[in-house]
Amino acid sequence: MSHRIRCVLTLGVLLSITFAAGLRAADLPYLVGTAKVEITPDYPVMLSGYASRGLKEVSETIQPLYARAVSIGDKEESPMVLMMVNNCGVSAETSDRVAQQLRAKYQLPRARLAICSTHTHYAPMLSGVLPNLASQSIPHQRQQAIDRDTGELVSALVKAASQAIDDRLPARLEFAIREVGFAANRRAGGGPSDHQLPLLTVCDADDKVRSAIVGYACHCTTIGTTPAFIGDWAGYGAQYLEREYPGAVALVIIGCGGDQNPQPRGNSNSHSNTVRRSGTRSSA
Repeated sequence: MSHRIRCVLTLGVLLSITFAAGLRAADLPYLVGTAKVEITPDYPVMLSGYASRGLKEVSETIQPLYARAVSIGDKEESPMVLMMVNNCGVSAETSDRVAQQLRAKYQLPRARLAICSTHTHYAPMLSGVLPNLASQSIPHQRQQAIDRDTGELVSALVKAASQAIDDRLPARLEFAIREVGFAANRRAGGGPSDHQLPLLTVCDADDKVRSAIVGYACHCTTIGTTPAFIGDWAGYGAQYLEREYPGAVALVIIGCGGDQNPQPRGNSNSHSNTVRRSGTRSSA
């Protein structure tokens, strides 16, 4: 990026901050709410992500797993709810169950709900999501734990979305595009990668950050087949952004990262800190 373009972008952000500081809450164009609900099971369950794990159940938690939600709208129409969930995938059936409950409670149209999995390979296997990874028939007792966790996830997603809708306050939005470089094409050495990191920041009437939403196209497979609950770089990235902005809820969306692996592998902290640095307003 040229020096001139960088100066223009920086000036634009500074002007938007200055302008917002003089706004009353009633003048802010959006209503935004946030929520975060822990979804880490407290009982043994099989992990999704790697077939080599077989039928092994795990119960160790290295990092808690969460469902995060941001509700964005205005006074004229139904809000849009965007959710980030620390697991390997969300089935259409699970999404539909959540959508049905939110429609009954808030008349929320199905098209206004998006549930985005971080595709971490260190979260529970869910009913109807990649059952072939077990490579053999799943015993009844283990399937019961999977079904139990899936039902609890539905309840947690509904809870997080509901809290975000009920939490809506006047806000404004800032948008920027950053660039980070830890994704590498896993299909072809030197193959294409998308290193752009879009950032949407939600600020209240006092210019306090209520949410940071970032996206980056990369697998959550940093630490091999470690048998424990972990959010990987996306989970830690959200955690570090929330530490940067106390009281905020951060969402990290992985985008089209199926053919991208994090490099180097082995430790997710460096990648997560890269996301944190790129996801803060001061890095503009």
